[in-house]
Amino acid sequence: MILPKTKMERIEKGKFEKIIDTLRSSNFTGYVKIGFKKMELSSGEVLFDSGKIVAAEVVRIKSKTSIYGDSAISELLTLDNSVVEIYPLDPSQVKKAIEINRIAMIKGDVITRKTEETATAVLVSPQQTSTPVATAAGSIEIEDREQILKKYGIARPENGEIRNIILDAVGNSELAREVEERLKATQITVSDRDKILEKYGIRRPNEEEIDFLISNALGLEEESRVSETPKDFNTLKKELIELIVSKIGKPSKKSVSIIESCNSYEELMDKREELEKSLRSLVMFIPREKINMLIADIEEKIGRKLS
Repeated sequence: MILPKTKMERIEKGKFEKIIDTLRSSNFTGYVKIGFKKMELSSGEVLFDSGKIVAAEVVRIKSKTSIYGDSAISELLTLDNSVVEIYPLDPSQVKKAIEINRIAMIKGDVITRKTEETATAVLVSPQQTSTPVATAAGSIEIEDREQILKKYGIARPENGEIRNIILDAVGNSELAREVEERLKATQITVSDRDKILEKYGIRRPNEEEIDFLISNALGLEEESRVSETPKDFNTLKKELIELIVSKIGKPSKKSVSIIESCNSYEELMDKREELEKSLRSLVMFIPREKINMLIADIEEKIGRKLS
């Protein structure tokens, strides 16, 4: 999804569904990010408006494909061991995010529906027309699929209706129109997706960010994370310091000290704006174009924008 840049508030660890329940009960407004690995390495984003889940997307890193809305949140709710980054927004920012991410909108209350499905444990099969199943509410008869559709007045959508449903869902935003033009194909191709990402300035994760996602997704023991993460982060720190010193020399002292003061990737993320300010303050000594190129190199290494 295309989401506003904002400062990460905190990181929560544990079962994703429980973390989501806490955010819903506290009327959270903002979005969360999560890295995980099931069939392949993936990243997820969920948008909240006053505790209500309004949009979600899961991106497959390797195959470069995405799923949206109810399908995305349903997959995320199956994660037992997760590390979730939490980013608060104000209501106006959420309103804008909803407008440009209509393709990812949630159509119903997936969490409530999931709970009800678990409680009833009803399996509907076209071959089974009358099989008793015990539930918490008593004995329920499984009916033929067509009988259930008829009972609740549900009509199967025709081909034209399916397209109209898609167009109604994505709305009239610029991004939505861009996506709608490509709905003639069953899937957005990799080249089309790359063009959209480039147009809206969305950066693909680099190696360091992918490593961070992998460590979250694999659910490593705390001891493993404690022993391995410092080594990976220290390597990143060393590369950043060498990059800055090689580009601007002695005037880089303050910027280097900011990086040296960070003991984790999260601390570095918290000091991104401070680092950028220290670099841009050197404009009286270093050409602006050179500073911009250095900032772009740093952003490529850490996989995030500095501001």
